[in-house]
Amino acid sequence: MQKWNRWQDWANVGLGVILFITPFVFGAMANTTAAWTAYIGGVLLVIVGLFDLTNPDSQAGEWTEGVLGLLVFVSPWVLGFSGLTMIAGIANYFWGSNGNFSATRSGAASASIGHGPILNLAN
Repeated sequence: MQKWNRWQDWANVGLGVILFITPFVFGAMANTTAAWTAYIGGVLLVIVGLFDLTNPDSQAGEWTEGVLGLLVFVSPWVLGFSGLTMIAGIANYFWGSNGNFSATRSGAASASIGHGPILNLAN
């Protein structure tokens, strides 16, 4: 595969940037737990997305994105900021989006979490 041309990886980089700026846009900087979760999650999504862009044949980045999506999804409840409905909703949105983007390009096993089967081994 050619490097730097998969739209799914660019989408993950974009979602990482959006997640990073979410506390600024919705004014959640006062809740440091929610803000730091968005900052760290966003930066990690950008790093993994860029890694996937440079290494299109590596499956490690695909699984890492799934794990990051899961961590971002459960963070409002585990870290105690589920009362911030907008930030918690954004975290849940990223879980579905990141799982779907990863699933469209996986090889043997795909993890379509947002709107499809949990594990599709038919590919």
